[in-house]
Amino acid sequence: MGKYSSPQLSTVEIPKYEMGRIAAKTIMEMVEGKIKLPIKIILPFELVLGNHLT
Repeated sequence: MGKYSSPQLSTVEIPKYEMGRIAAKTIMEMVEGKIKLPIKIILPFELVLGNHLT
């Protein structure tokens, strides 16, 4: 349906692999008592304008 929309759909490209890697590292550090929640981690993202989702 995305390829037929007007205006064209935009998406956000997120670093999925990096998110998983950091999540696993954070969980391990929590278990080891190195960090406590809450924490804030900011990852880069990219706005992809007018992307046709197929």
